Amino acid sequence: MGIPRQLIGLVVALAIAGAGCADPSGGGTVVDAAADGRFEFVELDEVQIWRSAQPSTAGLDALVRGTVEYDEACGAVLHDEEVDVRYPVVWPHGTGLVGTDPLTLELSDGRTVTVGDVVSGGGGYHPDLALVDDACAPTGETAVFNASGAVEVTMTG
Repeated sequence: MGIPRQLIGLVVALAIAGAGCADPSGGGTVVDAAADGRFEFVELDEVQIWRSAQPSTAGLDALVRGTVEYDEACGAVLHDEEVDVRYPVVWPHGTGLVGTDPLTLELSDGRTVTVGDVVSGGGGYHPDLALVDDACAPTGETAVFNASGAVEVTMTG
């Protein structure tokens, strides 16, 4: 007794449709994007991050720095211990989610970042990106690494 052709066709169609949602530039699945298309929301096993949707040579000169933390309601955040503020964060293009317990990211250069690591890199703090709920951005700002910028891991947790 064989598998009906209709069932095989349905399985193949579902596999192709699911592959269209896979994230081509890092781990996780792209599940949403910012209205302006600059950022994408990536999820793996209900763990979420934001990252730049496209590489770019443009960038800002501010230093984005903090300890990587994860909040179930807000996703990945950076805790700036100097001012004791947690910022939602947009990672550079090509950053992927590769682990969820604990949160583990793979940067485009292959290095990994996990909860407790202190990271820094070029970028800026942007008001009103509307990427996260206001409760996740108490200052109204989101930390954004430059889309094609390097992220340094200066201390591991």
